[in-house]
Amino acid sequence: MDSARWRRITAIFERAVELAPAGRAALLEHECAGDAELRREVEAMLAADATGDTFDRHAQDLRGSAAADWVEWNSSDRTPASFDGHTIGPWRVVRELGRGGMGLVFLVERADGQFEQLAALKLIKRGMDSDAVLARFLRERQILARLEHRNIARLLDGGLIPDGRPYFVMEYVDGVPISQYCAEHGSDLAERLRLFFGVCAAVQFAHRQLVVHSDLKPSNVLVGANGDVKLLDFGIAKLLGSEGAAATQTSNRPLTPAYAAPEQIRGEPLTTATDVYALGCLLYELLTGHRPFRLHDEPSLEQLRQVLDSTGPVAPSHLRAADAPVPPQRLRGDLDTIVLKALKREPDRRYATVDALAEDLKRFLAGLPIAAHRDSNLYRARKFVARHWLATTMTALAVLALSAAIAVAAWQAREKAAEARASSEVAGFLVGLFAASDPTHTRGAIVSAKDLLDQGAAQLDQPRLANPLLRARFLHAIATSYASLGLYDRALPLAEQALALRREHLSADDLAVAESMDGLGQIHAFTANYDAAEPLLRGALATRREHLSKDDPAVIESLGHLGNLLQDRGEFEAADEPFREALDRAERRYGAGAVETARSLDDYATNLQNIGKPVDAEAMYRRALAIRERQLGADNPDVASSLHNLGVILTTAGKYVEAEDVLRRALAIRRKVYGDAHPLVGFTELELASVLESRRDLDASEASAQRALAILRGSLDESHRKISDTLNLLAILRVDRRAYDDAVTLFGEVAQRHRRALGADHPDTLVTEDNLATSLYYAGRFSEAEALQRELTTKFRGDAGSGANVKNLQHLARTLEQQGKGSEAMEVARRALELQRELTGEQSRPYALVLRELALAEFFGGESDKAEAHYRESVALVERLAATGGFGSYGWKIPFADFLVGAGRCDEATPLLHAAAQEMDKADNANPIWRPQANLLLGACLQRSGRSAEAKPLIAGARTALQALPAIERDLYPTARREYAAGGDRVAAAPKRD
Repeated sequence: MDSARWRRITAIFERAVELAPAGRAALLEHECAGDAELRREVEAMLAADATGDTFDRHAQDLRGSAAADWVEWNSSDRTPASFDGHTIGPWRVVRELGRGGMGLVFLVERADGQFEQLAALKLIKRGMDSDAVLARFLRERQILARLEHRNIARLLDGGLIPDGRPYFVMEYVDGVPISQYCAEHGSDLAERLRLFFGVCAAVQFAHRQLVVHSDLKPSNVLVGANGDVKLLDFGIAKLLGSEGAAATQTSNRPLTPAYAAPEQIRGEPLTTATDVYALGCLLYELLTGHRPFRLHDEPSLEQLRQVLDSTGPVAPSHLRAADAPVPPQRLRGDLDTIVLKALKREPDRRYATVDALAEDLKRFLAGLPIAAHRDSNLYRARKFVARHWLATTMTALAVLALSAAIAVAAWQAREKAAEARASSEVAGFLVGLFAASDPTHTRGAIVSAKDLLDQGAAQLDQPRLANPLLRARFLHAIATSYASLGLYDRALPLAEQALALRREHLSADDLAVAESMDGLGQIHAFTANYDAAEPLLRGALATRREHLSKDDPAVIESLGHLGNLLQDRGEFEAADEPFREALDRAERRYGAGAVETARSLDDYATNLQNIGKPVDAEAMYRRALAIRERQLGADNPDVASSLHNLGVILTTAGKYVEAEDVLRRALAIRRKVYGDAHPLVGFTELELASVLESRRDLDASEASAQRALAILRGSLDESHRKISDTLNLLAILRVDRRAYDDAVTLFGEVAQRHRRALGADHPDTLVTEDNLATSLYYAGRFSEAEALQRELTTKFRGDAGSGANVKNLQHLARTLEQQGKGSEAMEVARRALELQRELTGEQSRPYALVLRELALAEFFGGESDKAEAHYRESVALVERLAATGGFGSYGWKIPFADFLVGAGRCDEATPLLHAAAQEMDKADNANPIWRPQANLLLGACLQRSGRSAEAKPLIAGARTALQALPAIERDLYPTARREYAAGGDRVAAAPKRD
């Protein structure tokens, strides 16, 4: 068999071993079609993996032709030292590190020159490459590939040598066995337990990946010079749920006798309790310097069964060895109880999880009561009778039966004592909480969720919650509920107390501590306290990454929370990474159509919008909405969230009718779920006000914005950014109503709030200053506007600022035009067009807007040919876009008509003006400047054609309407300005051309 054939066998094996029997059969039928020998080889390896049997089939069956140097290297008269200097894949052998029952381990270094790295390479020994060993070896490689944890040696590489034997390369741990490390360093009890916690973290992580190590012992736990623990050798590990019934056939299953659990020795199925037992052995040795059982060298299985069935281990404190590393008095009591519980013969009487074992040790260190208990005399008597029932008389049997019944009751009561205490405290808390909603207490009033939370918060100080960790759980839960209601001022102190309690009674890297850090971090983020939020959210994410799998829901949640924080701070590029990772992991864990994935889609879409990718963002929002509506129903708050976000992007895209519809749907759901005063209701009111402003429904927009402001000021800290956003919209409404001085005041206030909360260079600060500059322009304060606009051109940087910079450059061009600086205005407008082209391409409404501004600047600057070409291009572009975009093209046709009338080409201008008028008749949000401008230009053309009678009423009506507008607006377009001036009213002078 050649190496390619062997690679084919192993590839099919690695896929098949993960499947149920029916799935395996289908896979083999497909992959081995027409090749009976291939199927036989794979089935033999699957059988070997399941049973642990060693077939009498050795290297000649599985090896193909090899290169001459490998034949020489592997010949029987060569010593392991001969391996030094050989290369295996990209690795060069430095020296042998050791050998186990099935393989050799070498220290290797990178040989390909890509980078310097030492590693440990594991290779099956010659003569050990039977089906069973090969299957087990491949399984170890497969298991390591899925285990990424700081306390587990990482898998770096793998492959086949020319004779077909597989190898894999692991992280090289330059350390010593944990027992040796403790002895050499004279480690005290606290240090020994610290190291043991690292082992527990690694094993619990493996269990969460459905992997049982099944060979835990000091030599497989190394400690480096820096004190970090690394777990090695998953050579006989098992994947839970993938073994089938054959897993019980373990007569040849490898094990280490001194650390093997009773069920391993009896050949029973392995579970996570098997590793709990081995951890108990390891802990026993760390605390006493001795193993739990004194066994002869290489005992037989029968000898092991006799030892395990006849006696239990001596309590650690009773050894009284002269060389005891920990004084016996420190072990007496709780530590004895913890160790002996982990070493119970019966798997179901050990700790249920490794975390439970570690938790009891942490409670011991904190001086808290532990969950484990000692066996009672009655329990031991019951077990004695069970072992010696033939020697028990019939008379005694009745008494012993009664004793046994009492013993069972006593044991069960004691076993549940800790849970009962906690349950009693929980029950008492809940009884008191829900008694608050009894009509006899409320006198018929309906008790709200907030009222119940208030009652719960008040009860947290009562003595019934004596357990500090239980109290912390309630504090965290109530804080989270307060936050979900938008009551952040009430949530904050409870979340702080929960975190403080957990930090006091748990280790810093405990997952419960991470949960509290994440919750408190979110509350700080919601209230714009970003500096306090970031270290908490990053710390929670780091702990969850350390202890959980990469696709764990808590890790995905933390990634989303960190992304939201960075986004709120305006760090959109930085937010992209956690959002993208959260989405990738959610799709991998839950599937592309899952509700959990929709949450990540929503988050990522928001950031895509912020970095200038609105089309991608809209598509992602729609996908999230479809998932949520399909799986959650129409009135779910998550559906409201998707509707809200979609409404925002539709507003940005100018799709105002659809935007208003989806935002009103979102608002109705949020009012129904949260009531009228929740900040989420305020957020949607604000977005609805924005789309209403875009539709020129100014009264409705003002009312919605004022409602939003009242809600947000009633539920959030005054510094919250959404309050600033609402004030910003109210300032825009002042601009819409031509109250420019009021707008300058409001924009100035918002800019000051942003500078204080976000910093002078934050994108929101810069956009607000741009709005302030625009208001100064419309107020006729051109020199102030120009100075601020020029300052802003130096501040806008990167993709996140490109869109805002384009708008600022457009406004600067207009300011320069009004001051007669035509040449400079053209230069600025051309820079704006180039930026917009890079940002959105040429087939977009924003590009058409900037193109129109460039044409106007060229008209002012005297470059008529270029102005006409750009006007024509902009009108043609916007007519194409308007057909599907839900907006009109009159805002482009009227400026072009102004140019044509000024050039004496009324025959071309008149059709444009009539078309614009028809569009405005159908539009519900036309800017009031456009119709009088169009009528004034039509009247001018009628006069020039000798139709004065028709022209006069048009001109008179237009002039009346324009008189109500500030001069800065009616004087924007050169020809209309001159025609207005010709009517006799005093207007601003036309700009000078330089």
